[in-house]
Amino acid sequence: CLTFILLFSMLIGGGISPTRAIFMFALKILGDVLGRTYDMLTAVTLALFLMLLEQPYYVGHAGFLLSFGAVLGISVLVPVLEDAFGKHRMLPSVAIFLATFPVLLRFYFTFSPYATLLNLLIIPLMNVVLIDGILVLAVGLITLSGGMAFMALPDRLILGIYEKACLIFQALPGSLQICGQPPLWKVILYYPGLLVLFLLFRKGKMPRMVLVQGILVLLMVFAVPISGPGVKVTGIDVGQGLSVLVQNDNGEAFLFDAGSTTKKDTGKYQIAPCLKALGVGKLKAVFLSHPDEDHINGMMQLLKEAENGGLRIGQIILPQADPQLLTGYEAIADAAKGLKIPVRVADKETTFSSGNLVFFCLNPVKDLYAADINEISQTWLLYKPAGRMERLRRKKKGTSILLTGDITGSAEEAMTRQLEVTMENLGITSINLLQVAHHGSAYSTTDAFLQVAEPKEALISCGIDNSYGHPHQELLERLQQRHIRILRTDRLGAVSWTP
Repeated sequence: CLTFILLFSMLIGGGISPTRAIFMFALKILGDVLGRTYDMLTAVTLALFLMLLEQPYYVGHAGFLLSFGAVLGISVLVPVLEDAFGKHRMLPSVAIFLATFPVLLRFYFTFSPYATLLNLLIIPLMNVVLIDGILVLAVGLITLSGGMAFMALPDRLILGIYEKACLIFQALPGSLQICGQPPLWKVILYYPGLLVLFLLFRKGKMPRMVLVQGILVLLMVFAVPISGPGVKVTGIDVGQGLSVLVQNDNGEAFLFDAGSTTKKDTGKYQIAPCLKALGVGKLKAVFLSHPDEDHINGMMQLLKEAENGGLRIGQIILPQADPQLLTGYEAIADAAKGLKIPVRVADKETTFSSGNLVFFCLNPVKDLYAADINEISQTWLLYKPAGRMERLRRKKKGTSILLTGDITGSAEEAMTRQLEVTMENLGITSINLLQVAHHGSAYSTTDAFLQVAEPKEALISCGIDNSYGHPHQELLERLQQRHIRILRTDRLGAVSWTP
């Protein structure tokens, strides 16, 4: 029996979960042979120790933590849950959820509140799936067509039910909760808190309903993200491209551009995970500065996330320019229309507010036609006036952020004049954070512009050793001469900034 299982483990690649399961099963058989009692907690602890001895870095591996967390949950939590509620087939699923919940959020940032209910349908039929699969293999050795056509019918039926059930649960309201990545200190405090609740109940010092309430409070405290006051800007590491997330202190989030030319499927593998890690499940607006690939080619994948319920998008804002310059947006606009996401345009007359954060569009001019498509780049000045307490305690005049896309040439000159007027009207003396145009090109962010903006910090989004040589040395020297702090995604990865 052990030989068969070891060969099967080799056949499927010998991952973490099969290795743990085979070791525990071997101890079970060894106990039967020697006439000794098998203890699950002892077996899983020994397997844990030996696997970490072989590879200590497993301690940071999601699959390792989920596999051992599930078994430890069954070993430790199920007996207490049975004392509280009696034996029920739902209790192992509840115990696994409680034991693995922090790991799920730490690595995947989301969870489904229906997962435990779905397991009630899936788990009881797994034995049927396994037994029928073995029969299919046996019959398939004699006749492949007979094994697939007749013996595989139960498996095909059950797996079809699984698939339909998952799709039905996925379509339910709130099927995916985006909680963000909890800080490590929350994870460290969660497990002792859970064990204290269970120990107090087992010692008779806590009624059953108080135990349930305590568990619910613990889960809520752990899952609810903690966000500080003020604006937060995150320059997402998309390689040679641009994607900047702005979060207001009222919980609203805005995304500026979503593209890359050096990272594949950046919407799926960089932008969407970053949004989820930050607890962003809804974007009030997505601004696409201009239709270059390194600014928009991740947008279709974000729309796919919206279609699958993993992200909500309030609206998409494009630059107001000659239609001939906007052809790169056609696929995005069509997909947004299918999802009933409004698509709007903005020019330098556009202004709106979100909470106490005000948005001023500085470029492009309405119906602009330019030989260089970079000149139609949307440029936005975001301004948050200082609150009363900030003025009293910190004497701050407010927070200002300037997002420039790839603006260059005559458009940058016109935007600079508009910026000077807007800053004077708002009483802004300097920009707190500047997103440097065109990934740090030498041909933008001129001395004349810097003299008006006087940014304190500059965010440059570019790829490591990119073929364009961004950021150019001339640009870096201009920033350094003005003692502007430089934040580069090619060196720092994702950059989080708060005023």
